[in-house]
Amino acid sequence: MRALVTPTACGEAPAGAYATLTYQNHSMRANKMLLEWVAEQGLDLDVTPAAEGDRWAGRFETYLTDPRLEPRKTRWVTQLAFRIREH
Repeated sequence: MRALVTPTACGEAPAGAYATLTYQNHSMRANKMLLEWVAEQGLDLDVTPAAEGDRWAGRFETYLTDPRLEPRKTRWVTQLAFRIREH
């Protein structure tokens, strides 16, 4: 699965409900856990498959740790946010 990235203006996120997960280290595992949780809850992500890559209405990673203060990536605290499709 490839994702098509469309830049968003700084400080902007599409309105709506998001599934979120905050984690430290293990980014691939965290992404998988959040995707599995969304499926277990019976929710649909706001993503549209396309030949050139999936188009997400909102999928974000927010770094809660300042990398200038903590250079070790394994210690960064990161929040994932995936937009839930409105029905």
